[in-house]
Amino acid sequence: MHNLHLFNPAVNRNISLYAKNKDWQGLEDYFSGLSNTDFRTACNMMSADIMPQWEEADYWDCFMVLFNSNAKAWLVTMLKAAVRKYNDGTLSFNGDTFKQLCRIIREENRKIDERKLLQHVLPVLKTPEEIETVFLFLQLEDKTAARYLVECDTMAGYFVLFQKMKRMDNAPEYLSLLCAELIRKGGNKAFNFVSMIKNYFDLPAIKGVFSLKINPYELSRLDASFGLFCQMLNRI
Repeated sequence: MHNLHLFNPAVNRNISLYAKNKDWQGLEDYFSGLSNTDFRTACNMMSADIMPQWEEADYWDCFMVLFNSNAKAWLVTMLKAAVRKYNDGTLSFNGDTFKQLCRIIREENRKIDERKLLQHVLPVLKTPEEIETVFLFLQLEDKTAARYLVECDTMAGYFVLFQKMKRMDNAPEYLSLLCAELIRKGGNKAFNFVSMIKNYFDLPAIKGVFSLKINPYELSRLDASFGLFCQMLNRI
């Protein structure tokens, strides 16, 4: 049986009616008239059950209407649904509407929305190309992108972070700062990555003993391919 705080049959019926008619502005008006309790329930239903089942085009059309009306109330809810759809293989982050969303965030300097977007999207993206596409749409500088990637503990994230670091090799102090943040974050992949970076860029400021042992000839293979990079990062 559904918890009424998580599911409301009447709200579900109304949302379904608006969605069937693709009346996204009408749906937004309906949400605006809900009580606080019903609105919270609607948000949960939209992120967990309703939006993940929609066609991608319908999802993005509704996303933009709700985002433009009240980003603070809706952005996280809709990003949770986006992650579910992405994981199910029914949504991508390289289409025109997503590009439009990133342009709004960029041009209006909406840093809070930028952070919310990247905190939800970066941890699930499977390939370096997908991550680079998101950064391209947001037009993030390498230093800014690197700070977001430090928070991301995925293979694709570390590979893109390595690429960003290569473009900042004239700033060893900043590279050491990023490594210090990774050490504070902890985890096997983070420690292995720091060991790789310490040796690749010859950063004496990075202190500590790391279990990952790297032969000098292997350093030149780090950016040969994503697969080789992953093999080294996963080495015990």
